[in-house]
Amino acid sequence: MSSLSGNTIASSYPSLLRLDNFTGASPTDLSQVVDGLGNRTPMYISGSKIVFRDRIELVGGSDLILSGTSIDTNGATMDFTNTNTTGIIKDIAVVLPTGKLPVLEGSIGFSGSTGISISQDAGTGEFIFTNTASDNQILYIGTGITTSEGDIVFWNGSEWETNPTSSNAYDKLIGISKKFNTLTDGVYIGGLITLLPQRNYNAGALYLSSSDFDSNPDYTTGNAQRGVGHSLGSLGIILNPDIYYLVNNGYTSFIITNDDDVLITNDGFALSYE
Repeated sequence: MSSLSGNTIASSYPSLLRLDNFTGASPTDLSQVVDGLGNRTPMYISGSKIVFRDRIELVGGSDLILSGTSIDTNGATMDFTNTNTTGIIKDIAVVLPTGKLPVLEGSIGFSGSTGISISQDAGTGEFIFTNTASDNQILYIGTGITTSEGDIVFWNGSEWETNPTSSNAYDKLIGISKKFNTLTDGVYIGGLITLLPQRNYNAGALYLSSSDFDSNPDYTTGNAQRGVGHSLGSLGIILNPDIYYLVNNGYTSFIITNDDDVLITNDGFALSYE
């Protein structure tokens, strides 16, 4: 308080900070900090916490040290953008007083479909970066139908439909709904699909069936045997529907194109007709 020495109350009160509507007791509700003239600051104080209305900005290379069990952003985005493209160091662990780096439990994950995970080796302390992302083909067409995440759909010529089978969609575009609307969220039509419903298949080839995908082709007379991709087991599936399909008429099977051209029968002879 030495800077106030020799000053009168009348000359110094504008620079003093006080709590707005402070009654003299320790406030239980947040009160805004104001100066002597009543100008409001972005800081609020209660008996248990301090809240900043806009943002906290550190300048001059200052460090922000947080302690406790967790950091809760309450749904807000944490932006760690650094415009300096050289010499950037991101500290994600602090050396303990013993000189040892603490081991991270689990991993640091980046959401937003980045497919990047950072984990730390418990023995060496080495940080390991894993990229699990893959190229996916996503289509945004139609007026949009309501789906659940991971629903299998097919394009009927003007709109997506759910529940493709070996009898109604053997020659149609097959897709997997990304989320809850085929237009606004999009439909996967190729690539690695890691949504939960696609992690339940046994590893191996997948085919259209009477419902959902199946590890075995549909041999029912009149239905088509069409491959749609491969399962990676618990990692998801590679969606890669075949443009050809095999139709079983009870005696002879035919590989047929989308133009209904017969390419080959099971007796080995190639046929073609319009």
